[in-house]
Amino acid sequence: MLTKHAQDINESLRNFSISPDLFESIIVIQKHAKKSDYIEHKDAIFIDDSFSERKHVYEQKGIPVFSVDAIEALFTYHA
Repeated sequence: MLTKHAQDINESLRNFSISPDLFESIIVIQKHAKKSDYIEHKDAIFIDDSFSERKHVYEQKGIPVFSVDAIEALFTYHA
């Protein structure tokens, strides 16, 4: 996880019942930093609520980007 979260990220995850173990690592960056500077894997995907962040990451890294409301599209449904 790459985040600009202002509060304690571990506490926020607990409040939403999300295990930090879900993530290989959690990196908190400064508010003015560009998330694209921290993306190293060419086979990564980027999920973010900010259109400008998604646009910048796509332009800089060429990886698939998704809005948080499009996450369902990443899952395969088997009936």
